[in-house]
Amino acid sequence: VSGTGDYANTLWTGSFTPVSFAANFNGASATSDTDGDGVPALLEYVLGGSASGNDATNLPGAVMNGSNMEMTVVERVDDTTITKVAEVSSDLGSWSSTGVTRTVSANQTGVPAGFQRVTYSVTPPSSTRSFMRLRVTLQP
Repeated sequence: VSGTGDYANTLWTGSFTPVSFAANFNGASATSDTDGDGVPALLEYVLGGSASGNDATNLPGAVMNGSNMEMTVVERVDDTTITKVAEVSSDLGSWSSTGVTRTVSANQTGVPAGFQRVTYSVTPPSSTRSFMRLRVTLQP
């Protein structure tokens, strides 16, 4: 917009395509793995990967920080049809998000538009083994 005057009543015209899994992954199913890297298409989308490239190296890992298990992820936040939940387990069979917190990092350096660096944290159960995963769901 150029010129002078009151722009509060300016009408923007054009097209706007909302960010969506279907649009970015050409109608792939959420569980498909067309590139054969072992990462489902929906998870690739949430982590900023590609349906045609190896994204296995982009997968987050959990680390211990004192008594907390943490997983830092650069995740998509510009698509409201995606739900993301970090979960913990002691046996890889039963998963829970109870006690898991999500904190947006103050350091967003290098994070692309539409994404945020976040850390999921939990004090794991007192078992000898603990696992953490990021579960993503596509809402209808």
